[in-house]
Amino acid sequence: MKPLRFAFGTLAVLAIFPATGLAIRLLEAPAPERARVLDGDTILLLNSHTRVRLSGIDAPELAQYCFNAMTFPYPCGRAALDHLSALIGPSDVTCKQDGIDANGRILGTCLTSTRQNLNEKMVFDGLAVAYTRYSSRYVTAERAARVA
Repeated sequence: MKPLRFAFGTLAVLAIFPATGLAIRLLEAPAPERARVLDGDTILLLNSHTRVRLSGIDAPELAQYCFNAMTFPYPCGRAALDHLSALIGPSDVTCKQDGIDANGRILGTCLTSTRQNLNEKMVFDGLAVAYTRYSSRYVTAERAARVA
């Protein structure tokens, strides 16, 4: 089985789970990297080829449609992807690993080079919701987005 790469930096610790034969490389010292947005809550760090699911938030699926205030459908999944892409822009991204979800995906908190928290900003701007099933970290940002 191919080892899973857990992002972000230059110092490595190797953890081996003998019962599953799974080897996981945990990396410390997050390093800035170029990123490609895959959807409204997932990015690919290009140098390390690491896929990161933004922890504590949930954005619409890429092909999902939502209804606006006038009950017209619009491609909200695409809007979330476009917004996250715009937030990152030409900036490098630094992600800190927060854990692993039930599907084996790396969960992370990601910041732009200007230290903007992408997870929080997506919720604050109304393109994602706080994923309260797993975290209450972005509840305040969601409340602010609902008031705005």
